[in-house]
Amino acid sequence: NACSLFDNCILPERNIKYWAEKFSELESLDDKWTDILYKLQNYDFENDFEKVLLKYETEFEQLSVYFIYRHFIKAIDDFCEKEYLQFAFLSVYMISSIFFMLESEENSKSSEDLYDLVRMYSSEIEYSDENLEEIINILSESNI
Repeated sequence: NACSLFDNCILPERNIKYWAEKFSELESLDDKWTDILYKLQNYDFENDFEKVLLKYETEFEQLSVYFIYRHFIKAIDDFCEKEYLQFAFLSVYMISSIFFMLESEENSKSSEDLYDLVRMYSSEIEYSDENLEEIINILSESNI
């Protein structure tokens, strides 16, 4: 039942630094991505994260819908519905955290910058079968 699946589908209790470290262990195509993940592992999230989320609420909502729509069909074939939904949520969490960090550092990010970040994330994680499989495995192990 999809309703109960969404109700019980929360990310394992790990902070952004944990996920940045795990993502940095994956195969990378671009040194810029590696640099971003390193900065994320060492970034201190003291500022108000919600301001960025509210400012780009529509974009992050659409991004959530995209990840669920794109990956949930694979979940049914792989019998990993929970993990693929968690991947969708984790993807938005990672992208929003990185975007918040970059906006805090440069203080002048735009929707175009967000779209560039999403494209980078997709090429590094989402379109790499090995990287996607590794994230799903990490989520699966966390759910045991």
